[in-house]
Amino acid sequence: MLIVPCPHCGDRPEIEFRYAGPAHIERAQRPAELSDEDWASYLYLRDNPKGLHFERWRH
Repeated sequence: MLIVPCPHCGDRPEIEFRYAGPAHIERAQRPAELSDEDWASYLYLRDNPKGLHFERWRH
């Protein structure tokens, strides 16, 4: 089992967390107002750099 350090609760088991996506991507505030092209771009057209990545996890 993976132990995740929580800054509020201390070390917690991974089952208490869920993956919430990349941390560096700004979420669309009003996705219903985006054109199909902009929505597709937001979902699929991203750089895929080699190296360190940051993830957002929810607890």
